[in-house]
Amino acid sequence: MRSFFLHTEIEISFVEQSKIVRESAGEVQLSVQLSRPAAEPLTVAYHTVEGSAASETPSGRHGDFRAIQGEVLEFQPGERVKQISLKILDDMEHEDDETFCVQLSDASAGAKITLASCLVIIVDDDQPGNLSFAARFIPVTELDDYAVVTVCRTGGCAGAVSVEYETSDGVAKEGHRYEKTQGTLAFKHGETEKNIKVKLLPAEPQPNENFCISIKNPTGCHLGMINMAVVTIDEDAEVQAVERILKQHLERRAEAFEPDFYVAGSDIWAQQFADAILCGGTIDDNGKYIKPSISSRCMHLLCVFWKVMFATIPPTDYCSGWATFLVSLCWIGVLTAVIGDTAGQLGCALGISDLVTAITLVAMGTSLPDLLASGTAVRDKNYADAGGENGRRR
Repeated sequence: MRSFFLHTEIEISFVEQSKIVRESAGEVQLSVQLSRPAAEPLTVAYHTVEGSAASETPSGRHGDFRAIQGEVLEFQPGERVKQISLKILDDMEHEDDETFCVQLSDASAGAKITLASCLVIIVDDDQPGNLSFAARFIPVTELDDYAVVTVCRTGGCAGAVSVEYETSDGVAKEGHRYEKTQGTLAFKHGETEKNIKVKLLPAEPQPNENFCISIKNPTGCHLGMINMAVVTIDEDAEVQAVERILKQHLERRAEAFEPDFYVAGSDIWAQQFADAILCGGTIDDNGKYIKPSISSRCMHLLCVFWKVMFATIPPTDYCSGWATFLVSLCWIGVLTAVIGDTAGQLGCALGISDLVTAITLVAMGTSLPDLLASGTAVRDKNYADAGGENGRRR
C-alpha cells in the first residue's frame, strides 16, 4: 500500500505558514522544502511583498525589512530543504506588530508549489507584549501521543513574563482521553513562542472529541485576544484512507464472483458443485477477472470427475464442521483403497513385488498431491500457507 501514498510530482512549499521574528534579531530564516528529492537541479523564484511592514527603499526611506525581488533558490539533486535569509531593520520607535510576506513562484522541472506564501511577523521588542494562543482550534489525530499548543508573544518581547495554563474537559474527559495538565509558562527576554504539551491517552475513538486549554494570570504583560484554545481529536486520515481502500478492494473482489462467496450453508454447497463443473478463471489483486487459459481448460476436463466427487463434502457450516470432517475421512479412505487396488493390479501386470509397489506407487499416489501443493505454497508469498517456509529462508 505504500506506493499509493507517494506523489507523482514534486511539491515545493514553505515549512511554516508564518514566522515570528524580533525587530532586533537582524535577520529571519525561512525554510523551503521539497516533498521528495529531485533527480535533477530544481529552481524556484521568491520575492517579498509589503504588508503593514514597509521595505527599505534605494532613496533612503527607512523601512522594517530589506525587500528582495527576482531571487532564485536552487535545489541540487538529493537536497530537500533550503533557507531564505531576509534582513530585518531595527529602530527605537514603539510600534505595533508589523507583517510582510515572502512568496514563491516559477518552479522549474514541472514542480508544483503548494504553500506559496509565508507571513513574517515583526515583533517590536521595546514592550513586554501580549500572550495568546497561536490558533483557537488545534486539530490532532488519535495516533498522536501529545497535543502541542503554541502560545505566542506579540506586541513586544522586552523583559521576562509568565502566564498560567490549565486544561479542562469538553467532550473528551480528563483521565480517559487526556492527562490533566497545568502549570506556568515562562518567557525570557526576547522569547516569542512557547509550547504546551498535553499527553493524549489511548481510547476508543468517538466523533467530535475535544477538550480546552486556557491561559490566565499573566505576570509582566497582558493577555491577547485568544486566551482559550480547543483541542479536537480526529480519526487519523491515513488510517481512514487505508481502511476505505481495503473496503473498496474487498467489495470489488466480492462482486467479481458469482454467486457471492460471503454466504453460508446450502448456498456454499451449491457453489461447490458450480465451481466443480464450470471452468472458471481467476481474480487478480485488483478484483479484475482473468479468463482461463487453454491448459487450464484441458486440466479441468481431466479432473472434472474428481472435482464433482469431492464437491459432495459438506461445507464447514454444517454440524460445526463435523460433517466436513467425517465425509472427508470417508472419501480419503475410498481414494486410498482405489489407489492401492490400482497399484496392486499394475504391479501384478508388470511383475513388480508388493513391497516395491507399496513404496513407489501407493506412497506416491497418496503423498505426491500434498508435495506439489506444498511446493506451490512455498513459491507463493501472498498466502499464509507459505509463511513458515519463507520465514525460515529469511
